[in-house]
Amino acid sequence: MNIKLANNYRGQWVGVKFYKAPPNLSHVERLENVRFCEATRVAACRPVLLDERSVSCPGARYIFGWDHDLSGHLMDHCVDKCEIEPYSFTKLISELPRIKHPFNSIGLNTDKNPDVMLSYLLPQDVMKLIKIYNVHYGKCLELSLCCFMPICGCIAVRSYLEEKMTVSFGCEDSRKYAQIAKERVAVGIPGKLINTFLG
Repeated sequence: MNIKLANNYRGQWVGVKFYKAPPNLSHVERLENVRFCEATRVAACRPVLLDERSVSCPGARYIFGWDHDLSGHLMDHCVDKCEIEPYSFTKLISELPRIKHPFNSIGLNTDKNPDVMLSYLLPQDVMKLIKIYNVHYGKCLELSLCCFMPICGCIAVRSYLEEKMTVSFGCEDSRKYAQIAKERVAVGIPGKLINTFLG
């Protein structure tokens, strides 16, 4: 699937699989002290596994349901770094999709039937995807853009929960840690819809 997508849309694709129970993936490396966006870069080279102990980013931990406290490190980090009022930040975060019943782990390129495929694409390839979406569904693609938790929340989790294609420009941290080139845009597609975009 990754190869077909890469041939049609120029970018490395990462399959995201959410596991309710511990997967039998003894051959797959479990990353430590990593951000989700950073892990997508690693997964472009080899399959990796993440769990509650792996993910260091407070935003991703909140989005994946592994941390429920908005008033702690996450609030302090975002309010200070982005110079946003706590009330406005809380309101923004409440609009983001979030896993309410945490999964045991998240595999990146570990399964042939991923829940979500994500990539960092050139705008003309995003345009091709949107055109296929428009023609197939007969409607515009509605986007919800946010610079908070853009890869873990706005791409991986929103695509999974809402079963729709998502697009994000990322944030300063995600573009840095995932090494997203300045001319590329993040895209997520639910596994169930992949065949629609393969033609």
